[in-house]
Amino acid sequence: MIEDRVESAKLRGLAKRGMAWAALGQGGTVGLHYVIMLVLAWRLAPAEFGLVGLATIFVFTVNAVAELGLGAAIVQRRELRPGHVGAVFWLSLAAGIGLASGLWAAAAPIAALMREPRLVSVLRPLALMVPVHALLVVPRALLQRSLRFARLAATEIGAEVVLGAVTIGLAYRGYGVWSLVTGLFARHVTRALLLWCVRPWRPTLRISAAECRDVLGFGGFVMGSMLATQVFSNVDYFVVGRYLGAAALAHYTLAFQLAIVPVQRIGEILSRVAFPSLARIQTDVPRLRRAFAQMLRTPAAFVASSSILLAIFAPALLARVYGPSWLPAARPLQLLALAAPFYVLDCSQVVFRAMGRPAMDLGLEAGRVVVFGVVAARGLTYGIAGVAASILAAATVTGATKLLVARRMTGERGRRTVLPLAYALGTLAAGTGLLAGSPLVTCVMILTAGGCVAFVRSLPIRVASLAGLDG
Repeated sequence: MIEDRVESAKLRGLAKRGMAWAALGQGGTVGLHYVIMLVLAWRLAPAEFGLVGLATIFVFTVNAVAELGLGAAIVQRRELRPGHVGAVFWLSLAAGIGLASGLWAAAAPIAALMREPRLVSVLRPLALMVPVHALLVVPRALLQRSLRFARLAATEIGAEVVLGAVTIGLAYRGYGVWSLVTGLFARHVTRALLLWCVRPWRPTLRISAAECRDVLGFGGFVMGSMLATQVFSNVDYFVVGRYLGAAALAHYTLAFQLAIVPVQRIGEILSRVAFPSLARIQTDVPRLRRAFAQMLRTPAAFVASSSILLAIFAPALLARVYGPSWLPAARPLQLLALAAPFYVLDCSQVVFRAMGRPAMDLGLEAGRVVVFGVVAARGLTYGIAGVAASILAAATVTGATKLLVARRMTGERGRRTVLPLAYALGTLAAGTGLLAGSPLVTCVMILTAGGCVAFVRSLPIRVASLAGLDG
């Protein structure tokens, strides 16, 4: 009993420090990224952003496949042998090289599919990012497993600094789209090098078929979930780029980055700390239940209040900060802002993975893609605003379902776990009035945002509780 309390206190301390460093890393990366994109938006045309956006649809999807979900297998396994880690390295590297070769060969057919001949020259150099990404899987997973988030934060911020220096420097020298291509590749290489520096590790060739099966057995479902997530994350970009063109894709991408990407980064902070922490206590269901009850409440209230304010001031923000050429992103930005609170609910998936049930997440992500496809089939006639509305519908269904399924898996019956869903639905209801042009509802939205902010300020952020480590 005493040993359990000591172990719980130790893990609680690691989780507190991990959450702080993860927040610093993600916050610093997001801040730098927005500054970089703002400076580039003054220098580059929307069509140049859209062309690179088309290429990254395929590159980032292939990255998710190449990883094979094996990084999560390293984090989740209670007993990890050197052979397991070696198997992850060689399997992911082989997959990365093979898939990069396939992407290079498929560049011309992809360009024909997307109706953009210039895509070939951009996609082929970016395909080299895939094997580079495979090289960072093992050191990143080992750092996550040991809760060494300070080192992870340093690598992320360092890579983003390199991205900014390269892209902005080349853009102001007149290199146009190639400043983005070179910067993205430089960021990937820098992060891989930094991860190997802060977590040195020597690959072993002594691996067995049983160890490969061990990591692939768990990693296969995680890969499927990651692939489904990546497909959903990019299917809207694909639809916009394929049917509406590169310039429309640039406007839509800006709206998505302003409304959804910050929330995804918050989710990454929660997942990075909660997943390894919950995996350590996966057999202690009462502690797991307490973790789940505390995990989402404060982030959901913060995101709900921020989303309401963003929806209100979206047109003014785009006109005054980015310029008139980016105003077509205003209505998609408002719709995506209303979807943001439902992305917080996606963090419930860490419960599935920590309890060894990644297939559950895979099924729900597949359902997300189906909902988006059904709504987008009609919404595309309304341009990028219709695509944003499709994202809102899919996020609403999937986020709510993930939260409710996680409640059932942990046996949680308290009202605390319903609050995040209530915040998200309240934001959606208030936003409907804003989009309909009702001044009364707009005033209600401002008051609601103020109430949410006051609630967040009144809550002490108990990091240990977020990871469920308070014994």
